[in-house]
Amino acid sequence: MFKSAWLWCVLAALVLVCFGLFMACGGGGGGKATSGDDDEAGDDDDSTVPVVGGESGRVVEGEPCELDEVKKIRNLGIAVYDGDEAPDIGGDYMLDTLTITYDESGTSGLRVADYHLIYFDTGEEGQVSVSYAGVGVDDSGNRLPANVYGSDGCYSICVNIIGTADGCNYETPTIHSGCVTEAGITDFEWGFWMKSKRGRNCEYLMPIGAARIVAEEDGVAKRR
Repeated sequence: MFKSAWLWCVLAALVLVCFGLFMACGGGGGGKATSGDDDEAGDDDDSTVPVVGGESGRVVEGEPCELDEVKKIRNLGIAVYDGDEAPDIGGDYMLDTLTITYDESGTSGLRVADYHLIYFDTGEEGQVSVSYAGVGVDDSGNRLPANVYGSDGCYSICVNIIGTADGCNYETPTIHSGCVTEAGITDFEWGFWMKSKRGRNCEYLMPIGAARIVAEEDGVAKRR
């Protein structure tokens, strides 16, 4: 009888140990538990979307272009100031409410990343250099030469941007437009169209021939 009782005690202990191991391994819950935060962590934040699209690995060059090369964007309603008396646009500006106002790929209304924008080397008539850098995104250009046009305090620049995004080489004739004030650049717009693309991951960029326009939603690119 003593042996029987002892065996029952051993069996009971084994059952308890097995049950404990079962619960520790997630038994009864259908596998690994999740907190519900995983989905949220994977969501994209609109404010970290580069203007041109893609995610990383972006290196750009530039060359001046003529306004005829951005005729497609002009026809979509972006303001174009084509006079030969452009104002002095030299300065450092903050673009912090950029929103897509037109996009043939269906992303109109999307907030994109903030950008630091610098215009300099404005001494030569009809020429300006452009530098920009995204905040929190790998998207920048340094000392890109551009043609500048304008009159009555308003301007347009034209630069053909050649770059790479996520392994895809692209070319986008680009225009910036706005009016210079003490506060900064009012009615700032940034438009471009995809002239060509080739390489890896090009499906993540807008289609060839498609155009996009972004603008400062609060109406002004502020001086820094």
